[in-house]
Amino acid sequence: MAVKYGCTVWTLMEPDYHAPYDEAVKKVAEAGFDGIELMVDDERELEAYWTDDTVSHMKELLEQNGLELIQLCMFQNMIGGLASLRPEEQDRAVENLGRVCRLAKQLGAGAVSFTAPYPQDDITVRTTATLPEYYYLNLPDMVLPGGETRSVEGWRFDAKFRLYFPDDFEWETYWENFIAGMKRAEDTARAEGMPCRIENRYNTMAPHTDTMLRMLKQLKGDYMSVSFNTAQAFIQREILPWAVHKYGGRLTHVRACDGDGLACYNLPVGAGICDWAGILEALCEIGYDGYISFEWLNDADKEENVREALEYLKRRQK
Repeated sequence: MAVKYGCTVWTLMEPDYHAPYDEAVKKVAEAGFDGIELMVDDERELEAYWTDDTVSHMKELLEQNGLELIQLCMFQNMIGGLASLRPEEQDRAVENLGRVCRLAKQLGAGAVSFTAPYPQDDITVRTTATLPEYYYLNLPDMVLPGGETRSVEGWRFDAKFRLYFPDDFEWETYWENFIAGMKRAEDTARAEGMPCRIENRYNTMAPHTDTMLRMLKQLKGDYMSVSFNTAQAFIQREILPWAVHKYGGRLTHVRACDGDGLACYNLPVGAGICDWAGILEALCEIGYDGYISFEWLNDADKEENVREALEYLKRRQK
């Protein structure tokens, strides 16, 4: 199997997940990865940080460190409007996507990746962290499931998964609007000549494999494929090798993270109970030849853990 291994730039950043990214790029290379995922944190960073000079510097830095730029990543704060019922918010998201596609071309990225969006103006979480704190690593005295809401290091966590819906919420209305937004996103990707990958996330319009497939059936598919987040599927008790087979050729990127099957779904690869031998076998069976890219957050031993995780997967690769 011709799988390559990569790492998100933010996995080796702590505690600030903002530009500049130089030191984290060097750490990814030193850990022995083939490629890296870079990010555009927000619209302000797109304007102020990603200048022509920064692009030239980053391309040189990647070349010096022998790293392929796997993809350029966007998040809910820039792309969430694709699921909004407010036309101006959807327009803004489409514009952001076009600008990031053009930046990705300048950088020589293989694709743009963005998380499946949700209409955050209408569906809210009311905390600064969407996931409970026990999802994360190395926070002091974690609140376990059923505990009380509290703040840790500036973050307000809720011990329960909790979303708040408007009184007049109708799923089909939001779904049809979301599909219209995704069609506009695909048209933008095609116009810019930049492939896009959509990442499944638990609290979005496309949280799991079957919803992602339902969405993809509404798109032409020539510029849209899947970035499969193993942790986000596992947190919903999906069988990960089965999900790989379901996606088949629509799967063009794998975001790798582990979980314990109980509370924490943000563990280094190999530290949880995910069937990595089965995942690798399934990827081989569908003819996957892309990247497996590591991502987890708030890891006090991140540099040691990424090396161990990389060796762990390589030992299981056929």
